[in-house]
Amino acid sequence: MSTALPAHTLPNFLQRTDFEYVKPTTGRANTYDYTSTKARAIAAARKALAMGPVAVFATLKFGTQGVLALANELINQIGTGIPLPVPSALVGDTAAVDAAVEYLEQEYGPDWIGARALRNGAIVHHGDIPQETREVLEELLVRRDIAMVMCTSTLAEGVNLPIRTLILYSVTRPAQSDPQSQTPMLARDIKNLVGRAGRAGSSTRGLIICANPNQWPIIRPVAAGTSHEPANRSAPPAVSPCAVRDGAAAAAVRRATAAAADQRRLWPSVPRLEFVSNMR
Repeated sequence: MSTALPAHTLPNFLQRTDFEYVKPTTGRANTYDYTSTKARAIAAARKALAMGPVAVFATLKFGTQGVLALANELINQIGTGIPLPVPSALVGDTAAVDAAVEYLEQEYGPDWIGARALRNGAIVHHGDIPQETREVLEELLVRRDIAMVMCTSTLAEGVNLPIRTLILYSVTRPAQSDPQSQTPMLARDIKNLVGRAGRAGSSTRGLIICANPNQWPIIRPVAAGTSHEPANRSAPPAVSPCAVRDGAAAAAVRRATAAAADQRRLWPSVPRLEFVSNMR
């Protein structure tokens, strides 16, 4: 998926034919409504499944731009029958997934969106899901029994997952002072998020797709490596001079410095991340 296009786009990654289907009740050809960013984000995630596990990220849990809306969009697309890869066809350990679905249905009911999504081969992951349940779902991802997840930033906070492609559906959230306006994510949070794609030891490259072209200006500085945020000048130095007066402490500092230098030499082996702004 390398591209030298200056606009950072994937032309024809999604096409009209990806959304065409035959309605069973009438036998007539129809075209699924792909005008929304949500529809294109889920369709892009499904198409990217051919390359490996996919995560679709949203900043919100609820609302029309939240993770739950993404899960409903996936279920609707699968139910319609448009010709894109189906996550359930990529399930690894069927017995393990079936057991997880049964657990979710018993805990939250068969109509819960998380249970319905898992029956379709995808996981819903956000902060309001109890920790015990999240661990069950994360285990399915770690073992690659499930290849698609729709998540908020909770999945980017310490969970090392074999994600090959990350679809950025939204990187803004309503401002606390004015819900009608949007606040973009901080650059450092976007960096932490995209670092979950193409994990070392899992995949040599990670593909990041910004599904909403209007939000590409927020992501582009991270992609170009030019994003900067003001440092906290009041923060104390990492090591105080008085802490290294005795020999044992000085030796500890030298060991830490050497370890940091070794880590810097390893940086070139970190999976390469590639960004594209939208599909057209």
